[in-house]
Amino acid sequence: MPLNVRLNAEEARMATRLRSSGVEISTLVRDAIRGEYRRRIENDAAASGSDLVKGILMDLPDPPDLEPRGFSTQDRKAVQRHIQRRLRRRRG
Repeated sequence: MPLNVRLNAEEARMATRLRSSGVEISTLVRDAIRGEYRRRIENDAAASGSDLVKGILMDLPDPPDLEPRGFSTQDRKAVQRHIQRRLRRRRG
């Protein structure tokens, strides 16, 4: 599949300097496409829901001054009961 990419002046200058320093632009583009494909497509398909949640929890940990919960967030049924109780309080 032929690929035609429009570059702005700065990008064209960078590509020219890369080429003059021995970098094959076609190899650079292929590597970028493969890397992005792995990052976006293969990883999305391979990641389980629990892996995604673990990643979110690692990126966004609870603040240190947060009161301990009265249930385990690892226990699906306990979380479900907690949510149901909270919803009943808001509605009733």
